[in-house]
Amino acid sequence: MHYKCGSSSPGRATASQAVGSGFESRLPLLIYTMEKKNFFVTLTPPRVTFISDMTDEERQVMNQHVAYWRTLLEKGIAIAYGPVMDPKGAFGIGVVEVDGLEQLKEIVAADPANGLQKFEIFPMRAVYKKSI
Repeated sequence: MHYKCGSSSPGRATASQAVGSGFESRLPLLIYTMEKKNFFVTLTPPRVTFISDMTDEERQVMNQHVAYWRTLLEKGIAIAYGPVMDPKGAFGIGVVEVDGLEQLKEIVAADPANGLQKFEIFPMRAVYKKSI
């Protein structure tokens, strides 16, 4: 596994900053979100032509990988994921919300594509609408 991680990112608005700004009804959601960390994950395939010439075994691993990330999405861990169809060679990305880097390392270690794909992890501050 390959990890490329920087320093932890600064936190989001504090609960006290949210009070009086019309977000009181969402305060529990803000507190929950502040405790989580966001990361951008890239998956680099073993070769540039991978998406068009996967072996049957590699395709099976990638199908398991997609199913694994679908469960992460259903659990609210993955915010978004999927392939990027770069003409220079497709690669995968994911945006996740976890308790911290250690949890993400466990997620990557359990991914069926771990070993076939090279993972890189970058801290980020994701901005997205979360359902209440």
